[in-house]
Amino acid sequence: MAIVWKNLETVLKNYDALIRKVEVQIRKNLNKTADAVQARMIENVSLTDHTMEDLARLGHPYSRRNPRPPHSPPWLVHIRSGDLKRSIKKSKIKGGKNPKVLIGADENIAEHARKVIFGDSKVMARDFVSGTTTEMTREIWRIMTRMPD
Repeated sequence: MAIVWKNLETVLKNYDALIRKVEVQIRKNLNKTADAVQARMIENVSLTDHTMEDLARLGHPYSRRNPRPPHSPPWLVHIRSGDLKRSIKKSKIKGGKNPKVLIGADENIAEHARKVIFGDSKVMARDFVSGTTTEMTREIWRIMTRMPD
């Protein structure tokens, strides 16, 4: 009977070690995922192929009155000042058993971020936050499902 109990203790120790290893790997994966999403989001708000003058000549394609975004997907954004690009930040991972990380635009750096994301009465919404996440669903899944050897 003592041999069976000793084996159970070994199994439980190994199980606890495996759980700790998986929790560490999940945090690593979450950090890699956040880095990838942040990089793509920065890329998605960094278009340089049209100047403001070009967009005016195109008839203001982001206007709500006559929307004709020159790019697909429609959440891509052209650089004006560079503030939006610089505003894309990720938080540190928070939470124990349910870790979380936030990625988005810091409105202290880019006051117009909310207007770009949600639009207003004159300009169509270009939600680059949700758009980037949707665009990267497979990549996020691929990174997050990596497990330790």
